[in-house]
Formats: sequence, C-alpha cells, structure tokens
Amino acid sequence: MYPPICFLLLNAHLKILSQQLLRIGAGDLECPTQSSIAPFVEYHIAILKIYEILDATVSKMFFVELLIASILLCISTTSVLSNSMELSELMFTVAFTFALMFQILPICVLAHQFQSFSENLADAAYGSNWPDQDRAFRHSILLIMHRSQNCKLILAGGIVPINLPTFLTILRCAYSFSAIYSMMN
Repeated sequence: MYPPICFLLLNAHLKILSQQLLRIGAGDLECPTQSSIAPFVEYHIAILKIYEILDATVSKMFFVELLIASILLCISTTSVLSNSMELSELMFTVAFTFALMFQILPICVLAHQFQSFSENLADAAYGSNWPDQDRAFRHSILLIMHRSQNCKLILAGGIVPINLPTFLTILRCAYSFSAIYSMMN
C-alpha cells in the first residue's frame, strides 16, 4: 500500500498548491511579490522531487506486479468461463479475480489523478493574477507552469504508463485472451 498512499499525499499537495496559486491577487494575497511566490516554487519542486523518487521506486516493482496480475487475471477469467467448477470454487475464483483487480486499481487511478492535478496546477498558475506582477514573479509562475505541464508519466518497467487506461487495457486483454482460449477448447 506504499505507492498508493504516496500518490494520495502527492495529489493532496498538488491540490493545495493549486488552490493557493488561484488565491494570488485575490483576497488576502492582494499584492504578491517575488518573495511571496518563492515558497510556492519550492513547494512545487519538493513535490516533483518526491514524484521522481516514487518513479524510481515503483517503476520496476509495479511492472512485475502488473505482469503477474495480468497473467493471473487471464487464468482466473478462463477458469470462470470454463464452467467446470463447483460453486465454492467459482466463488473463490471470482473473489480472487476482484482482489487482483483491486490490487492494481488504486495506483493506476491515483497516478492518473496525479497527471490531472499536475495539468490543473498549470491552469491554476495561469489563472493567478500574474500578468499584473513584476518580471521575477511572472518568471516564477511560468516556471511552475512549465514544470507542471512537462510532468512525465511513471512507466512500469520503463515500458507501460501507470494510469487508468493501462488498467482498462489489462482487463480487456485478460478477457480477450480468456475468450480466445475458451473458444479453442
């Protein structure tokens, strides 16, 4: 559960940073200066560093997890479709299949949300009152926007992006292979 919790925390921090950036120039942050934007830039850099550490930590491990879960999903789906099981075996296999899906679903969803929140951070930085500020302030906002737009995907094993479409592709492939195998028998 380590990677999903880390992504959950990173997502919360990105959301907080987005809300703080949107408040620049409105309400209590009426006259922002370069010194008031510096903590936001440092905060964003810290989030990106944690993201890079998570990428290095999770990439290979999650590739193995995806590979094994994909194979087991295919086997368990084939077993369910074969109709040669007793009720207790069927219930166990269906429960096992759902457990496999919920093993990889959280990190795929949270990694996908991280990408969305990163894009929203760029929008929030653009939506702040940056045009009316000095040159250094505008440069800092542009730096935040550039870094949040260039946030790369975490690739499982350097091959497969960890996101929601990948999860759905795994489910589709497991079902397709199971259906092909069932038709051959």
